[in-house]
Amino acid sequence: MQTKFYSLSEIPKQFWIDLNKQVMNSNGHVLFLVHPFYLEKKSGHDLEKYGKYKKIITDTLTKSSFPVIVLESHPGEIKGVLGEEAYKKANLFCLPSMDSQGALVEKIQSGNQVKAHEDRIIELLSKSGIKHISFGGSLTDIEPSYDVRTRERLIYPPRLIPSIQTISSSCAGSIYAHLIKSGKFDIVRLMPNACFPNKPKFHKRGVAKEQTQNWIKQIKKTRLINKMKRLMRLR
Repeated sequence: MQTKFYSLSEIPKQFWIDLNKQVMNSNGHVLFLVHPFYLEKKSGHDLEKYGKYKKIITDTLTKSSFPVIVLESHPGEIKGVLGEEAYKKANLFCLPSMDSQGALVEKIQSGNQVKAHEDRIIELLSKSGIKHISFGGSLTDIEPSYDVRTRERLIYPPRLIPSIQTISSSCAGSIYAHLIKSGKFDIVRLMPNACFPNKPKFHKRGVAKEQTQNWIKQIKKTRLINKMKRLMRLR
């Protein structure tokens, strides 16, 4: 059963053991949400679009069989919208993060949050055996990023050309950019309907069958290389 945490230093060892077991059972695939209900009580956004987004997030949190990792903008963010029952789901793993950004909270010192190093999230997810991340959350702001676009072109099939106007800013956007640019995971892919306010932009094109086959081969090769790297780290 999930308990709300104010910092990483409070999270017991059993939390990580349980996450690791579920990641193994899901073949390394997790759903990852950043500040999903951050805008719940704020104004200035399209309420109809937010309602559709909220339903997708709610279904993800309550119905998914995959492990769901959530960076909460404050302890109890999920409980405040879905109630105590949401925390009873065995596949829900909430991590404490800063209210105004996606950075994790390492500890509480003299009543103040101490921000974790930006690579802390990469370290924790990698140690848990995560290989495939389906990503969503709120404040998916857009700005040009050649680095993010380059990684997306490797992950998405050839018929989809990612826009240079990538999701790579604000709370969820910056975390997504950090995860995909790290190169530590086989796949980091946005769930379009679970992103608010902006969805990823792609240009569609027709491609030859050979291009798709080459892309599949490249994906398999990348996964094999990453698997070998993980095995080398365990030695």
